[in-house]
Amino acid sequence: MGQIQYSEKYFDDTFEYRHVVLPPEVAKLLPKNRLLDEQAWMSLIVANEQLEKVRTELDNKFFHTTTLGM
Repeated sequence: MGQIQYSEKYFDDTFEYRHVVLPPEVAKLLPKNRLLDEQAWMSLIVANEQLEKVRTELDNKFFHTTTLGM
């Protein structure tokens, strides 16, 4: 799974902004007709971090099993 990429933050008198580029496999799961609020973004970030940890653990186990015969 690709990584989420963030632009630098920029501001106006009211809001803080940043552009976010999502990997296609994440983008296809999100609604196309609205912007996500802060809570939705934080949930997405946490879920993505958890998935990356699991993926890394599985990759490591597969490597050790296939390469080292463990």
